[in-house]
Amino acid sequence: MQRVADDRDAGRAWRGYAYFHQQDTDAAAEGDGLWLAYGRVEDDGGLAPDAAVGDEVAAALRAQGLAVDWDGRVETRLHVPMTWRRRRPDADAGRSRRPFWKRLFGRR
Repeated sequence: MQRVADDRDAGRAWRGYAYFHQQDTDAAAEGDGLWLAYGRVEDDGGLAPDAAVGDEVAAALRAQGLAVDWDGRVETRLHVPMTWRRRRPDADAGRSRRPFWKRLFGRR
């Protein structure tokens, strides 16, 4: 929540949020797909459930070609069915070993 407060102080507005935690990542790796929580950021910086934010997140995921299972109820999280795959050891052959953020921002 500190990030939301800092951004608000800097003049940026947040409509909502979506996130997953370590247990969700573990479940995805085990074959259960990824579960996402979501909600609205209120004027006072608090968080609240909001089905409209869930709709927006689901639409954004679908626009990227992902399937989303959700019943539209604020009490349920979004489910993105997926098959978790480990990267093959040779998949990085010939690729830069510099960290992604350094490649992205051109830092050496």
